[in-house]
Amino acid sequence: SKLNVVDIACMVMTIIIGSCVGISGDLEVLPILFAMGIVVWAGIQLMTVKSLMKDGISVTARVVDYHVKTKVIRRRYQKPEKYQVYAPIMEYETVSGTIRADYPVFDRERWYQEQDEWLICYNPSQPEFFWFAEREGEMTSKYLLLIIVTVLITFVTVIMCVVEKNA
Repeated sequence: SKLNVVDIACMVMTIIIGSCVGISGDLEVLPILFAMGIVVWAGIQLMTVKSLMKDGISVTARVVDYHVKTKVIRRRYQKPEKYQVYAPIMEYETVSGTIRADYPVFDRERWYQEQDEWLICYNPSQPEFFWFAEREGEMTSKYLLLIIVTVLITFVTVIMCVVEKNA
């Protein structure tokens, strides 16, 4: 997914606030402010995807092709490990005509075959935005995970700062 105005505004806001706090010398709140920026951005992305999914129309789509990307896992003191991830390219009929769209979620397994037909849902105002009817959680899981991990790391950081201050 591409960066939009909201993404850029959240990042700029986080950088400006973080810089102001850094200049003022109150560095203990800096991680909290950065975390708030990340959570706000991820929350906005999550709400945007959810709102696009709200008015979905169900249709049968056909797998016409797939994308392949090579990913690399780099571990210290080990040779990099390469693996491939896949994402289907679907074709389906909408009220405005035939759409050929890329699924934005890549997976290590190719759980579909070319010419397979799947039930998908699409947003009538943005017909190229679709999701698999039985896999809709894939569209929001990365934002939820980012929010949860950010909150947990921030919580641990704050606890450590409080303990260190009281020691």
